[in-house]
Amino acid sequence: MQLSSLTPSPILQTFRYSDLDEFRQAYRNMDVHFTPTCRTAAPEQAILSLPGCDIYLLKTFPRILDAGLREDHTYVGLTMQDPAPLRFNGIMKDRPGLSIGHGGAGYKVIEEGDSFIATIIFHPEVRRRGWPSKERMFCACAVTEAGERSLRCLIAQIFRLAASTSTDLIATGAAEGLKESLLAAIDTAIADQDALEKFRISTAKRYFDIVQKIEATINERFDSPIYSDALATEIGTSVRTMHNAMQHIRGMSLHRYLRMKRLWSVRKQLLSGGGQARIGACALANGFWHLGEFSQFYLSQFGETPSQTVARAR
Repeated sequence: MQLSSLTPSPILQTFRYSDLDEFRQAYRNMDVHFTPTCRTAAPEQAILSLPGCDIYLLKTFPRILDAGLREDHTYVGLTMQDPAPLRFNGIMKDRPGLSIGHGGAGYKVIEEGDSFIATIIFHPEVRRRGWPSKERMFCACAVTEAGERSLRCLIAQIFRLAASTSTDLIATGAAEGLKESLLAAIDTAIADQDALEKFRISTAKRYFDIVQKIEATINERFDSPIYSDALATEIGTSVRTMHNAMQHIRGMSLHRYLRMKRLWSVRKQLLSGGGQARIGACALANGFWHLGEFSQFYLSQFGETPSQTVARAR
């Protein structure tokens, strides 16, 4: 489905971006933070607003993403095509599945390539349907191949219908029926999880909690050196387990993850400085003491030098 081919309407919005620095993920009821792992991209979004739920279609790019769902909402997400090069809360998307979360829960995603994702956010929260649920994190729920395919087709049909007959949908109240069709399709798609699937989810939850502790400590001491031994001792785990958790949830070592986060922090400061930001000062403030090495890392990450970024900000 080409999102750019959808006709906007009172209930359907479409967005296209030509620059990563312009992109904003438009979830209304989620707090989303992401770090791109690519230099360029042209993401697209489409948002359909129905009574009691919003549906989002998003064509994305390689990135690391954190999100938290606001209270009294339920999230259901799925990929719209295969293969889907992503890891959701430490679980690779290598089989049909849905991601499900309720108010106050969060998730961590690594998108290793371009992805096409659908998200349905229900409000008020959906309960008493037997969907998997955890308090602090989203569930990766195995579904049947037929169930995933059916839900994908239904979402595509709803967007095409909204693009062509949005006025009729609003006037007749048929939008309520679309929501009920979505709920029924999700009910049908959810499959019983076997013992191996439950073990994978249990391991992912333990690693998710460890990475949450790691990142809370990092955020408190962003401008100070972080040492593996001391960090592992502080959060109450071994260096090996901490390393496995970072690889599982973030797909990279702690050292590489820290460097990437700090590079993006420098870039945001340079772009927001209106061309007046001092490169050396920004680099030092983000923990880069070797400025020559910093410049090499920056060029490798963004495809331009820090000076070129400052020039673009003028």
